[in-house]
Amino acid sequence: FVSSSTMRETIAKGELPDLEHGLLQKNSEKLRWQMEEKTMLLEMTMDVLRAEQGHMQVEVHVRSLCHSRGVTVDYLRFEERFNMKQTVLVMGDVGAAPGPWAQLVQPALYLHANDYNMIWIEVPAWSTNGTLWIKYGSKLIGSVLNFYCLQSVNTLTCGAGGTIFLQALVESPDLFGKTHFLYNQDLPKGRGLPYQIDALGDILRERQIQLWFAYNDELEVYEHAGEGMPVRAYESISKL
Repeated sequence: FVSSSTMRETIAKGELPDLEHGLLQKNSEKLRWQMEEKTMLLEMTMDVLRAEQGHMQVEVHVRSLCHSRGVTVDYLRFEERFNMKQTVLVMGDVGAAPGPWAQLVQPALYLHANDYNMIWIEVPAWSTNGTLWIKYGSKLIGSVLNFYCLQSVNTLTCGAGGTIFLQALVESPDLFGKTHFLYNQDLPKGRGLPYQIDALGDILRERQIQLWFAYNDELEVYEHAGEGMPVRAYESISKL
């Protein structure tokens, strides 16, 4: 564990990144955010962790919206605060562009307003490296969820984040809950499926897990029935 701060505290230091500034100021009207949504975003906490895998050491950013963040009772450990409410792991199109946490911030705020805790996991050094996400991402997710003592986590994903989640589900099924939503699932460019589809099918049946898939095709942006990586992800899931 390296550091922790809320977005409000970051603003007070004059260190707010362009992406967060854009969400709060430039795009809030387009997103139809009222004061309630802006206040929730200001209370978003970012914990900075340091993770090690063999000789590799990376900085991990864990953003969260937690209803019990301020609880200070003696019997409640810091990591246990997330388990006071159901937690949803949010994963954007990791490895494709910087700042994937913001891709699903709109539905995440809605879920938080309806009593869910939200958590995002990102590695800035892997922001445009889908290969490293495929190689190490699922194990990193498992380690972070264990660090926060989380189990039965639901997920909300888009792009390659959906594939990394499914890989983590196959490797560590005890960490995840019964229902998950995957939007425009994709694969990192040039990569194959990182898990065995039969193993995923066995876990879904044995644990009665529901996966909900949604697609919004856009010409030259995302086409799950065309050519390229999205169709490969779609075809693999259609075999379940």
